[in-house]
Amino acid sequence: MSAALTWRGGDRRGLTFTEVLFAGFIFVLIAGVSLALVQSGDQVWRRIEARLATLTQAQIALDRVSEGLRSARQDGLTCSPTTLTFTPTSGPEPVTYQLNGTDLVRDVGGIPQVIAAGVQAFTPTCAPGGPVVQLRLMVQANVWQDPMTLNAQVWVQNP
Repeated sequence: MSAALTWRGGDRRGLTFTEVLFAGFIFVLIAGVSLALVQSGDQVWRRIEARLATLTQAQIALDRVSEGLRSARQDGLTCSPTTLTFTPTSGPEPVTYQLNGTDLVRDVGGIPQVIAAGVQAFTPTCAPGGPVVQLRLMVQANVWQDPMTLNAQVWVQNP
């Protein structure tokens, strides 16, 4: 028995132009759908990666502010809507964290240092008469994504 294809009772070896054209169309259709899926997945990956990088940078900045506050003296602690100033127990120079445009800046002795970029809001809140400082940092990775808010509550333990 031969492996030849038959058509209307006749013996034929090969495919017609229509069959080749149809198979090519199916191949191009599958390849196009696959390419669209890969591109979509790549865009999602890039958005998630940007969001994660921004969130990580914001978390590091919030940790630096919190760490500094843990070594602060209560008597030199002041909060305003976008600025936090305190004097650490280790030295006489006050430390100021403030929002400058979209940069969170740490200033010690008149030397500013950007610790986070792309910050939408920095809101320190000092509890009246208490050693608690609440920090709120809002960042946004991309304009098409919702902003992310990080919160911290720090107890200033040094009188």
